[in-house]
Amino acid sequence: MKRVLLIISVMLLVMCASITTYADKGGIPHHARTGGFEVGVGSELGSATFTPEPNGWVEDVYQDEVTGKWYTTYTYTVSAPIELVDPTNNNVIGYIDSLMMNVDQDPAVSLAFACRAGGAATTFTFTNFLDTSLVLPKAQATAGVTATDTMNNNGFITGLWPGGMTYQTRYNSGTLFENKAVGGAPGIGGTYSVNDVGSWQQLSVGVTRMEAQYKFQLSARDLASGTSNFQMIETAIVPEPSGILAAISCLLPAGFLLRRRR
Repeated sequence: MKRVLLIISVMLLVMCASITTYADKGGIPHHARTGGFEVGVGSELGSATFTPEPNGWVEDVYQDEVTGKWYTTYTYTVSAPIELVDPTNNNVIGYIDSLMMNVDQDPAVSLAFACRAGGAATTFTFTNFLDTSLVLPKAQATAGVTATDTMNNNGFITGLWPGGMTYQTRYNSGTLFENKAVGGAPGIGGTYSVNDVGSWQQLSVGVTRMEAQYKFQLSARDLASGTSNFQMIETAIVPEPSGILAAISCLLPAGFLLRRRR
């Protein structure tokens, strides 16, 4: 009889395992918490910032056709040019011609922008971030930039991260992941372009925050654009609380049977 009860207990455990849910298996994931974005510009003419309004983000819930997982993406789009004006002297420091930001529960932060420098060489900073909760993820970053010399004055786009890179990704409290997309010179009347695709890398720690930042100086009155994506995937199987409770509730009958037998 004890052997029969043991077999029943094992069967109950198997049934419990089959109904346990995981953060990386089906259902709407609970990785994403909060995210945000900011643009900063500066030159000898002054400085200015742009921050999206909270009600300007558009929420979209979608299902991955391959995995069947559900995700939520928050997108902010700028469809008309924005003048970035120093509030202290009313100088126009630069322009945002177009802008689209995504904060994805997958999780990922991505950006597409086009900007113009003002009447002096202008430093642009585009920062987006996402607070998340990952146990042992893999990460990958991709970035590209383009600059066009519209003034025929041998323009430039100079990356302000180490190695002359224009894009940096970080996690947690500022731990560097990668610097990407080196700056360059378009040549007189020309266009400079670079696309820097990174490889997936396994991280050795949990991640609570993802941050990506373009930072570069653009020659006066010239154009620049860029696209980027910083994403992570969970590699550890993490039981959700509901799954743990379901497993415990499944064990109770087996324990009761064994107690009755004794």
